[in-house]
Order: sequence, then structure tokens, then C-alpha cells
Amino acid sequence: MERAVNRLFCLLLGGILLAILVSSVIHWEYNGPAALAAGLALTGGMGVLLHFAAPAAGRLSPGRFRIFLGLGLLVYGLVLAILGTLLAQVLIMDMDYVYRSLPEFLEGFPLGQSNFYYIICNNNLGLALLLAAVYRVSGISPEGGAGLEAGILFNCLMIWLTVLLLCRCARLLTQSNGAVLGVFLISTFFLPFWLWTPVFYSDTLSMPFILLAVVCFFRFRLSGRWGGLWLAASALAAFLGYAVKGSAAVVVPAVMIWLVLEHLDGLKAALRQAVLYLVCFLVLAGGYKAAQHLWILDYTDSEEYALPTELWLCYGSHDDGDYSQEDYDYCASLPDLESRRKAMRQRLRENYSSYTPGELAAFELHKATLTWGDGTYGFTKYLAAPQKANWTAFFTIQGQPGYMPLVYYCQAYQYMLLLLTAAGALVNLAHPWPSGRSFSGLCLLGILFLLSLWETKARYALHFSPLLLLCAACALWQAACPADSGGAFASFEDS
Repeated sequence: MERAVNRLFCLLLGGILLAILVSSVIHWEYNGPAALAAGLALTGGMGVLLHFAAPAAGRLSPGRFRIFLGLGLLVYGLVLAILGTLLAQVLIMDMDYVYRSLPEFLEGFPLGQSNFYYIICNNNLGLALLLAAVYRVSGISPEGGAGLEAGILFNCLMIWLTVLLLCRCARLLTQSNGAVLGVFLISTFFLPFWLWTPVFYSDTLSMPFILLAVVCFFRFRLSGRWGGLWLAASALAAFLGYAVKGSAAVVVPAVMIWLVLEHLDGLKAALRQAVLYLVCFLVLAGGYKAAQHLWILDYTDSEEYALPTELWLCYGSHDDGDYSQEDYDYCASLPDLESRRKAMRQRLRENYSSYTPGELAAFELHKATLTWGDGTYGFTKYLAAPQKANWTAFFTIQGQPGYMPLVYYCQAYQYMLLLLTAAGALVNLAHPWPSGRSFSGLCLLGILFLLSLWETKARYALHFSPLLLLCAACALWQAACPADSGGAFASFEDS
């Protein structure tokens, strides 16, 4: 049973990522084969670097390695902060509205003028609460230049914490200095982390909570007496990620599925753990929703303008799966929430029934390619209006000399990540389920499935890109350092 489950999981993850890779190479708007060739070269170069650097790292004592890694993280954090400040942008779309509404959050609840927006876009309420807490604690007003820079620096801190937690994941999975170094290197050369520093939005601010949920779950697997507390901590971190960006909740079903599959021989205990995890998450989510109704928002007239979840599913059911003004206008024109929900469900049935099985598969692959096959993660839309004139515009503004080399690098890097993760999954067909890396891949499968139904665009994959980095880095380490890892692409064993 375990072997069959492992094969199904590996085939699904590896096959889907390879299909996305091939589709992206064929359909990329520039030169996909050239970017793929550059991605293969990057893979070889990173492999050679790690092949020589990992053994040197492995010879260091734990204390000495922590010093070197700490220095590397310090330099990386400083680069993020400097670059984020230089890249400061004029805020656009929902980010602009969230930022301008923050003074209301600091004045107290229930909200006034912003109440309408947060009932319609309830998914951004957690983001606004997090940012308001940052400005409250720091004493900095969100209005003015200092407020914008404070938001950027907080975003840089959250990206830095993401990389720190990625290194911690690698340590818990492998107990190897070389693997930790590999994760650090592959994360620091991942330019979307750098390019998204000035955009303190839910995509980046949810990342460390997702990684913290994974770290706590790994700690649960390795612990004995305090296992229940680590499991509850993982549920808390997953809830915080969900509050900032709803799709972070993918971690919850991933944990429950993994617990059951890991303990097929002791199903009763596994189900008890899975129920504990779910209950912790639901209690937190229920309390959050109750606080919105009782304290934060005024729902008196919500029936007049609230929008159903089905609208976002409808966006994702046709064309490119992106926002549709026609869907929005039709939904908003209806008199109340229930009629909007019924109308969107009917439209969903019509959209999906219009596809043949082959057309549906092609449509879903097209959506996944637009989301996961874009190495820029959509940064161009958010870095188009810099507030400061400096050298960064040479790379980030379309038409400038450095723009296309930057785009090609990002695309090649994404191809490297997809290729390594897919190869790691497929070669792992011969090894037993489960392993620590299996859980990261299970989370990736979860977000792939969610975005196949939901409205989607390239930036929606950004908050789960750290798990793609983790899987790719571990595969690279195992291929480049077989002596250290116990064989190329071997399964991780619990430490």
C-alpha cells in the first residue's frame, strides 16, 4: 500500500511539473528553448558549486557552521533591506487600498469608510491587521515616506525569515551542513525574493507563516513528549498564514493526509492526530471570523454588496483563469448575496460543462503554465512606477537594457526549479513513502490543485515558492553530493 501511494504521489507531482515545464518552454512569449538551455546551465553550475562547497561545509563543526551561515544570512538581510528601499514603488490596486486604510485600523474598531472594502475583499483583512500591528508596535505612522519605508523593511524581514526557516527545514530533514548550504544558496539566488521586497502584500507576508507551519510539523515528527504542542503550533502558524492569504490553508489538508498515510498501520492514532490538528485550526479560524462580526467589521448592510466565494471560482473557470470584469459586473448587479451565489454556481456549471475532457485538461495546463511557468512571478506589474530614480530601473523597467537579461535569468531559474523538483519526485519512485520532502511536495500538489479551480495569476504561486525551492535544493544536494546524502535522490529518513 505504501509503495503504491508513493508511486502515485511521485507520478502526479513529477508529471504535472514536467508538463508545466514543457508547456512553458513552448509557449513563453520570448524564447523558451533558450531559457531552458540557460536553466540547464544554471543547474549544472549550481550542482558543481554545491559539489565542492558542501563537503567543505560538512567538515565544519556545528558551531562554526552556524557562525558562517549567520554571517551569510546577515549579509543577505542587508542586501534585501537596501534593495527594497531602492526599489520603493507607487503602490497600486489592492495594495494601495490596504495601505491607505491602515490609519482607520489604528483608530479602533469597527471600521468606518473601509468597512465596505473589507466585507467585499475579506481575504485582505488579515493582511491589514498584521500591517496595522507593525505600525502600532513601531510607533511609525503609515502615512508619509517613513511609513512606506517601514512597510518595505518589514517585508524584507519576512522574506529573510522565510530563508532562515528554509534553512531550518533542511536541518531538520537531513542533519547535514551541505544540505543547509544548498538551500541557502538556491534561495539567495532566487531573484523574485529580491524583486518583491518593495511590495508588502499578502504574497510575501504569508510566506514565513507557511514555512513556520512546516517547521513545527517536522519538529512534531521528530519529537516525543511534546509532540502535541508542536502539532498545535503548526496549526497556529497555518492559521496565521491563512489569515494573511487564504490559500495558505492548503497546509492543513496536507498535514492531515500525510499523518494518515504515514501511519496506515496505526490508523486510529493517526486519525486522532489529524482531528487534533483540524480542530486547532478551525477553533482559531472560527474565533477570527467571530471577531470580525462582533468587533472589527459592521455587517449590517453586507447583503447589499458582499460577494460570494463562487465569484473567484468563476474567474478561474474560463479564458486565462484571471480576473473577469464581465463576471464581476454580472455578480454585483444582482440584488443580494444568495442570488449572486446561485448565479455564479450556474455560470460555473455552464463553463465547465462546455469543455470536453481534452479541452478541460488543456485549459488547466494553460492556467498552471501561466502561474508556475512564469519565473518573474508577475513582478513587472508591481515594479512599473518607481518612487526613486536609481540604477535599479535599469533592470526592472521594460525597455531598459537590463530588463530582458533579468527576465531571462528569472525564467531560466524557474525552469531549473521545476526540473529539479520533478526529477527528485520521479527518481524517488523507487523509495518508500513517506519522507520529509514528500510533505513539501504534498503541499505543492495542494496549491496546484487549488489554483486549478481558483482565479489565478503568476504572483499567486509566490507564497508557496519556498517549498519549491526546498524540494529543488534537496534534489540538487542529493545529486551533487551522493556521499553526503546517501545516494542520489534517496528518500530522507527521520532523524
